[in-house]
Amino acid sequence: MIFIDDKYTRIYYQIIDNARNRNLSLYTEIHHVIPECLFKNRYRKGSPGFINGSANDAANLVKLTAREHFICHWLLTKMVMKDCVSKMHKALMMMRSESTNQQRYNTKITARIYARIKEENNHKGKNNPSFDTTLYNFYHSKSGAHEYLTQYDFYTKYSIPACNISLLVNGKQKSVKGWKITDSPPIIYNFYHSGTNTLEKLSAYDFYKKYGIARSDVWNLINRHSCKSIYGWSLI
Repeated sequence: MIFIDDKYTRIYYQIIDNARNRNLSLYTEIHHVIPECLFKNRYRKGSPGFINGSANDAANLVKLTAREHFICHWLLTKMVMKDCVSKMHKALMMMRSESTNQQRYNTKITARIYARIKEENNHKGKNNPSFDTTLYNFYHSKSGAHEYLTQYDFYTKYSIPACNISLLVNGKQKSVKGWKITDSPPIIYNFYHSGTNTLEKLSAYDFYKKYGIARSDVWNLINRHSCKSIYGWSLI
């Protein structure tokens, strides 16, 4: 699979499908639906990809407006698998290249997004989600979730801007969208079900996720002495 099944992929193909079913008299640019850089036999300079066939097959080409072309290349940075991200970043950066045959799309939004992509793609070492292999303990203060992930995997899973993640792991930002960095591992509780004799050693969050019991009920079971059991579960 090349593309991740997420909202960015769905938006991408909505733009592509809409473009295939229209005739425009205004300026358009040719776009490769499956990016040319992902094909083994490339006609442009650069490292080869891994897909057989020709990027220039008619089914892989579509005419987009300059704005749509930019948006599609930005979406591609969000919707490809990990090994392809750097290629999509470089392709997006090339959207800034001017020529007599192309009318590039330039706005303040474009500049802001390009600055973010450049930061994510060019920084080396610990601050770059693509290069830092350290596992961080991300803790969500509202849900109680713990995630042991690299910066990049956390960025990919939750779509939080890489610059904010970098500030978070380096202690320059206390939290982002409820997530914090913590040195404390999740507390493991012994949950026992009297009806099935099931014993579960889980954090409160993992227990709630596994059994679908309301978080408020799990909290009461753990923190209120008057709450001895819930749905047959008790603490031992």
